[in-house]
Amino acid sequence: MAKNNNVTLVSPLEERSVISVPKTCRAATVSIENSVDSVEWQQLMPTIRPENRFLSPIWFQSWESAFLNTGSWKGPIRYMTFRLNEKLSGVLPFVVQKLSFIQFLSLPGYYMPFRDLPVKADMEDQIINSMVCRMANVKGVVGARFGPVEYCSPTLLALKNSFRQHGWTTTELSRGALQYLELPKNVIDYAPMVSGRAKKADYYLRRLKGRGGVSIIVKTGLSSNECEATLHELQKIESESWVAASGEPRFMGEKNFQFWMGLLQDYDLSRSIKIWMLYLDDDPVSFCLIMDSGPIRHQLVNGYSKSVKQYSTGYILFKEMIFDAIETGVERICFGQGDPGHKREWGAKSSVELIDLIAMKPGLFGKLATAIHNIAIKFVK
Repeated sequence: MAKNNNVTLVSPLEERSVISVPKTCRAATVSIENSVDSVEWQQLMPTIRPENRFLSPIWFQSWESAFLNTGSWKGPIRYMTFRLNEKLSGVLPFVVQKLSFIQFLSLPGYYMPFRDLPVKADMEDQIINSMVCRMANVKGVVGARFGPVEYCSPTLLALKNSFRQHGWTTTELSRGALQYLELPKNVIDYAPMVSGRAKKADYYLRRLKGRGGVSIIVKTGLSSNECEATLHELQKIESESWVAASGEPRFMGEKNFQFWMGLLQDYDLSRSIKIWMLYLDDDPVSFCLIMDSGPIRHQLVNGYSKSVKQYSTGYILFKEMIFDAIETGVERICFGQGDPGHKREWGAKSSVELIDLIAMKPGLFGKLATAIHNIAIKFVK
């Protein structure tokens, strides 16, 4: 590994020179590193946009340990860092991803709720512009892929502007809309809006209680042993659900287990994640898992055992989860994609589009690669 006073070089394919940054950033350095000190990164977290504060070191490390070098992803993760007066102000984790026949510099991370960069909120344009300057010198890739990113993300807007300013060719690919629920200040204002849904949830709960003992436990901030036991319960429910036969498991399998175990053992993330677990005669049969980040609650995964399908446990747990969000001061709930009818019943609306931003380097080859890639592109997570 070669080093420069301003740039850490990790590959013989990298440009062996100091990368200049815009004149507004004369005290700044942009480096490519094998790792970033976790203390530095944690000190950066309070300065990024609140809705992005789940983008901690462990978020990317957990994804890397579980999912890197699978599918189109090729490791290792490297980190483009922006420092102002030697203080970390932004991080771009990236890996090589092969889409069609083209290698991209791609932003990694779990597909839900979305991908984004942890950068200082009041310097986003400056940081992104400097990083785009640096990306042009990364060898072995002909373009960059950032996605899925929320269409309204300031990061996405800054990337698009900077890529175009520097002559890159960009393409935006829609990945569908996210369902958002805007919450009132108190439950009293919300309850009349969903009185039918709430009554239905209460009805199904009474029916389920007629079958046996019912309990709902909210799990958060778990110990290591509690994490493992809870993940085994989630795996059990998933193995007894429709997902096991025809869906995409989120907890079954070693890689999924490893990912969630990494997150749930982290002090901060474990307290931002809540799991509503419904038990029937002490047997776990349904769950709803969320993650809070600033003013937003992300409803990430929910599921149920086929044995309780007729009791619509989703209604029961959604009511508990939404009312809790209002009581704890959450402003919005993101329900993700899919099943818009059920989510609309609780007041959610399709309001934010997810975008894959594909950018090709300046030059004739980049334009040719763009044309071919647009023909051959397929959905890649």
